[in-house]
Amino acid sequence: MKAWLLSGEQKANAKDDWYLQSNDGKSRVGLLRQVSIPGKQELIWADRDKLEIASKDHAAKGAQIKLVLTALLGDSAKIKRGVPHTGTVFAVFETDLEG
Repeated sequence: MKAWLLSGEQKANAKDDWYLQSNDGKSRVGLLRQVSIPGKQELIWADRDKLEIASKDHAAKGAQIKLVLTALLGDSAKIKRGVPHTGTVFAVFETDLEG
């Protein structure tokens, strides 16, 4: 899986910290990324450029894999109330069924 975020003027790759920028550009909200795989209890951190998350058997069965995003609001977060924080997340799941 490869994942990245576009928010405001910024693009963040999987290994970068992710932030949703406010529409006025004055505040931001952090995002944590994890992957949920059927049959596994724990979530896998999605913090590398390329991440192998499932076997080709999972892909062949059409298993559902979820990218879980969690808003991170720490004590130092400066969030403006009433201002939307937006972005677009892209995730590409590649399979190698022949290999």
